[in-house]
Amino acid sequence: MRTTLLLGLLLAGAAPAGAGSFRVESHLTPGVVAVDGVVHFTIEVEGPGLDQPRLRPSFELDNLEVVGVVEPAHEITFGAGGVDWRYSWTWRLRPLEVGPAAVVDVHLLVGDRVVELAPQRLEVVAEPPPGAAAAPAPRADPARPPSPLARFEELVARSFGRHRRSPAAGAEDPPALFLRAVAFPERPYVGQRVLYTVWLYTRVPVRAMAPESLPTFRGLWARHVDSDLSAQERVEWQGELYNRVPLLRKELFPLASATHVVEAVRVRFVIDRIEQDRAFFAPVRVPAEVVRESNPVALEVRPLPPAGPGAAPGFGGAVGELALAAAIEPTEVAVDQGATLTVTAAGDGHLEAMAAPPVPAAAGLEVIGPQAGPAPDGPAGAASRSWSYLLVPRQPGSWRLPAIEVPYFDPGARRYRFARASLPELVARPAAAGTAGGGLRAGAGEVGSAAPSRGRGAWSAGEGILARVLPWVLALPLAALLVVVLARHRRGHRRGSPAASARDGALPALRSGLDAALREERPRRAAAAIERAWRVFLAETRGLPEAAPPAHWPDELRKRGAPGEACRELGRLLEDLHYLRFAPELSATAALAGELVERSRRLAREV
Repeated sequence: MRTTLLLGLLLAGAAPAGAGSFRVESHLTPGVVAVDGVVHFTIEVEGPGLDQPRLRPSFELDNLEVVGVVEPAHEITFGAGGVDWRYSWTWRLRPLEVGPAAVVDVHLLVGDRVVELAPQRLEVVAEPPPGAAAAPAPRADPARPPSPLARFEELVARSFGRHRRSPAAGAEDPPALFLRAVAFPERPYVGQRVLYTVWLYTRVPVRAMAPESLPTFRGLWARHVDSDLSAQERVEWQGELYNRVPLLRKELFPLASATHVVEAVRVRFVIDRIEQDRAFFAPVRVPAEVVRESNPVALEVRPLPPAGPGAAPGFGGAVGELALAAAIEPTEVAVDQGATLTVTAAGDGHLEAMAAPPVPAAAGLEVIGPQAGPAPDGPAGAASRSWSYLLVPRQPGSWRLPAIEVPYFDPGARRYRFARASLPELVARPAAAGTAGGGLRAGAGEVGSAAPSRGRGAWSAGEGILARVLPWVLALPLAALLVVVLARHRRGHRRGSPAASARDGALPALRSGLDAALREERPRRAAAAIERAWRVFLAETRGLPEAAPPAHWPDELRKRGAPGEACRELGRLLEDLHYLRFAPELSATAALAGELVERSRRLAREV
């Protein structure tokens, strides 16, 4: 493997090299290194005079890669023979694999002259040779005493209490920036909520960052949690103070009992590295690019214990704290008028797969529903769902239905519990007596009694006019009725099957749900609104269970006779919907949400 490095350095003074000679040399140490070791490659150049030429080294690497650069060394020496300058560069190199390695095509541009240097070679072995030590850090030539200028710089630095920090120290201990992934709890039950967080610990300013790899969360249902990058906190780690920021947060719900490994997160950062200025002995910020990788996290998922006598037969897999609330609006209606019962569930479990709670029926009271409603805003860190039912009393009276109960598993107590919600009393009063018919009867009696007495001739004339007009008066309503019947008959033929009729009836609710999705500002909420609208639509048109996961919708629809191409298109739409749900909060997702809504409107008539 061969890589090319070209480093341009422009030194003070652009005059070409003087007539005097200059010396250039390079060396690579050590000559034998282990595959996990580090070597140093150095290029040195020195010449006479104060005017220093432009210097630019270049070389190619064979079976080596650059892992760091040591600060260039610059010296000016005043002696009896005049003034001399010296400059050197050192690169830290790491082998790629066992075998020969080399630094070849080494050139140095000195002013307007190009000097070619001999290639430097070494041998890479699997294990370090006996007695071999790590490559020593480059240092000044011990035979050459430090120059007066270097001694003067060091003297001034010490007088101000400042010491230059060696930039060669690439691996800080403790590090200046690192990632740490944590999950709580690490031994959850199936279906229990796990909060997964990737923390950024930093002691240096961060200019930019870009993720290079993210976990796939295999075997886990993942839900995105918004992270506030401005919410920094000061923490201590290994005796050092850090700024800690949450980079990524997910709610994970294990789907099966097993050991699930959440892969490491790899992120590229651009940071400000603090270094000492050589001329003015002041700290300066230098941008640098670093890559950090978090630790993988292993989750040991435990199966749920047997239900036993503590769990009701209707246990649907709800794990974690669960709270129910119920309300009836209005609580007093007339017979055959409806009241809306709203049931809301809130908790830290996987409520997306939760079935609607059953509402017990009562004599004289009809229960219609349920219908999934919008998810209300629950407590911080909790999910929520709601369902609505229509209660229609068919006779006068009052009803106090039993409390709604939903069983769930409490991981903290390791046993099954019940979430309960009491229902208020519903009162139905008798329907008001109809006044339209009575009014008409009273009006007819008044007209008959108040009619003046007329002669026979006048009545005969009116009777003739009535005889001519009456057939038309009777014919017009019959003709209108016939037109309505024919129109409905033709429309029924066009609609065809009962499924098509149910689809036409459910389309307005679907369009309303899709319009609500367009009004959502966050991609996750828009995706949830689109999925909710489809869930209700398919339940009404195809009898699809509301608790069915979206991934199973295409197969379930095929079993119910839906066209194959429409089922495949629905599968593709659900894949894009999944991307929208977990996409970052970017403005580009607004266009994707609009596209999914338009595709949903077209696809609804084909499913």
